[in-house]
Amino acid sequence: MNTELKIESDLVSNTIDEQREQLGLQLHEILKECMGQVDLLTELIRLFKKNMLEFIGNVRVNIENEDVEKIGFASHKIKSSLRMMNIDSLLQIAIQIETVCKGDKDLKYINFLYNQFVDEYPAIEAALDTELSKL
Repeated sequence: MNTELKIESDLVSNTIDEQREQLGLQLHEILKECMGQVDLLTELIRLFKKNMLEFIGNVRVNIENEDVEKIGFASHKIKSSLRMMNIDSLLQIAIQIETVCKGDKDLKYINFLYNQFVDEYPAIEAALDTELSKL
């Protein structure tokens, strides 16, 4: 493995570990809000995942259709779920997408941000699953 790939691999591993730590702490906080009911937390996470997948699908279709208004609406809609789960990296991307949709409507930049979201989401989902299994 060349040095650049090793460094990139280490950075990805460190990022995933940091996300797991953050999610672990957050899941305990959310579990408290669920009055200790793991079943309720499990349902919240299931709904969260469903919302994220709907967002990913909706934005993909609306990028193809060049419908910036619908992309902005979809981005606005998921922000509360991301805040609730304290997933700041994806929240910041959603905020940026919404801002671009309201501003200069640069579809290439929106697509770039969308791809960042899609690239990061699987690690977040895996970290959620790992942390939920620990409860």
